[in-house]
Amino acid sequence: MRVYKTLASIIDFAYAFDPQGRFLYANQPLLDLLGLTLDEIVGKTFFELPYPPDLAVRLQAQIQQVFDTREKLMDETSYTNPAGQTGYYEYIFNPVFDRDGRVEIVAGSTREVTHRKINEDTHGRLAAIINSSDDAIVSKDLTGIVTSWNAAAERIFGYTAQEMVGASILRVIPLHLHHEEEHILGKIRRGQRIDHFETTRVRKNGETFPVSLTISPVLNNSGAVVGTSKIARDISRRKRLELRLIETEKIATTGRMAATIAHEVNNPLQALSNLIFLARSESHANPAASQYLADAMREIERISHLTAQTLGYYRDATARAEVACHQLIEAVVRVYQSKMQSRNIAVETVFETRRPVLAGKGELTQVFSAIIANSIDAMPNGGRLHIRVSDIHVSDPHDRQMQIVFKDDGAGIAPENRSRIFEPFFTTKGNLGTGLGLWIAKQLIEKHGGAITVVSNTAPPDIGTTVRLVLPFFIPDPAP
Repeated sequence: MRVYKTLASIIDFAYAFDPQGRFLYANQPLLDLLGLTLDEIVGKTFFELPYPPDLAVRLQAQIQQVFDTREKLMDETSYTNPAGQTGYYEYIFNPVFDRDGRVEIVAGSTREVTHRKINEDTHGRLAAIINSSDDAIVSKDLTGIVTSWNAAAERIFGYTAQEMVGASILRVIPLHLHHEEEHILGKIRRGQRIDHFETTRVRKNGETFPVSLTISPVLNNSGAVVGTSKIARDISRRKRLELRLIETEKIATTGRMAATIAHEVNNPLQALSNLIFLARSESHANPAASQYLADAMREIERISHLTAQTLGYYRDATARAEVACHQLIEAVVRVYQSKMQSRNIAVETVFETRRPVLAGKGELTQVFSAIIANSIDAMPNGGRLHIRVSDIHVSDPHDRQMQIVFKDDGAGIAPENRSRIFEPFFTTKGNLGTGLGLWIAKQLIEKHGGAITVVSNTAPPDIGTTVRLVLPFFIPDPAP
């Protein structure tokens, strides 16, 4: 038949079937694959040939389907030949009609698609890896136009693939760093790779963040550079951890230095205290001199107390006891009285409660001192500091709390600095501040089961800063 001559000329596998699904013809490539002769295959179904039973059932059913529906059928399968070689094959079953329009035979052809299938599987696995990666994986051409944009890139940068593919990569590079892109492309054009280049990029919402880039050239089949592949890793968390480690080391170093200084200062203070005691014992005849010496002794005691405070954040040796906060506040105000008078700062104190709290006396003194000192620094041209101690009434009698509010009408804290005021070593005072006061205060207050909040404004009518402390009352155990 003419159809057999046509099938014989096909370089792929070719064959024909009768209405019972038996082979009428098979070309030489198919005979070679099966290891059979034409006489051994003609008149047999797939069940009688070296085909796996499940594949034989499927192929026989598909041949019958073509006879019944009179429509072409296309499909793919894998097949392991008698020699043990497995490949992937794509096949087509075509109906061949007689003069009366009936399906006389089914003619088919099969071609091996193993290489294509392997490439598809490889590409599929690569695509799955790229799409499941936590890092942004981006490809672009040699002009910086994005050609692919994975799911992690969408999450990290905020732009969808539809927004970025076809657009310039400069969209995610801060304006002042646009020169980096030309430098990167220059190295890529020369076939060079860039490893772990740390820089800054920008999200869709305008937020800048640190990234680590690994960039490789993409080559065509001829080995020519046609594009670039980039892996971008968001290293914001790592940078924060590095900064925290640096701050921790600074704190430890500062603590060790504070311990040394406090030790060295305490020795001469002790000697001065002894000398003043001896001088006072000889000054009864001169009341004025005696008073001066008494004042000097109080100042030395204050300096000694400050050195102890310096040690407070390095070595916690303060035992907790019943402490009256209003008395501590009055004592701290007295310490700063001369400085406030010189700056024309008025202080108002309102003590609505005098209940005690269970705390370290030195630690609370350190907290109050840091807050009042900040208020004084915020009012260089005078102002008013209002301090109020009051109860917080809650339903549970065993959960009694007090609040201590320090409100000044100083310059206030700029909005961009408010989120950082409790960070160690952050200060708005330049060389005049250490940046440790509020950080230490927060640690100490929270250690006592309390809380500290700061509200500040730089514009009238509410210009100034309010610091609010909340502390639990000391509740004595009930009498037996």
